Amino acid sequence: MDRSTAENLLQNSPFHQFLGIKFEGYERGNVILNIPFRKEFLVNPEMGIIHGGIISSVLDIAGHYAIFSMVGSKSPTTNLCVDYLSPATTSDLMVQASVIKIGSSIGVADMTLYHPEEPKKNIAIGRATYKHK
Repeated sequence: MDRSTAENLLQNSPFHQFLGIKFEGYERGNVILNIPFRKEFLVNPEMGIIHGGIISSVLDIAGHYAIFSMVGSKSPTTNLCVDYLSPATTSDLMVQASVIKIGSSIGVADMTLYHPEEPKKNIAIGRATYKHK
């Protein structure tokens, strides 16, 4: 599905709007999302650490749009696995997602989350499966 359709879908979700998600890159089977830092993301303001629920959510959203870019339909998550590798701190987040496999009704995507100023330092990685039509 084309980028403008994906951007319209992204902007129609109140949760995605709250997160402030924008496409940094969008091509068939591969997306990059930018999530601007918000103080509401913090679980520990004194240490400046972003809540793991925000991290898992944006990994899932990126995986969904990678699948969407290939199948063109909304694809609910059927499984999500997240490995937290280091704390996300008071900075914007980037998530890169790539499709690993598209089957007749299930798609699989791998996702990586990092701070844009340290693109080689992974904060979290994920793999998810999505049901598509």
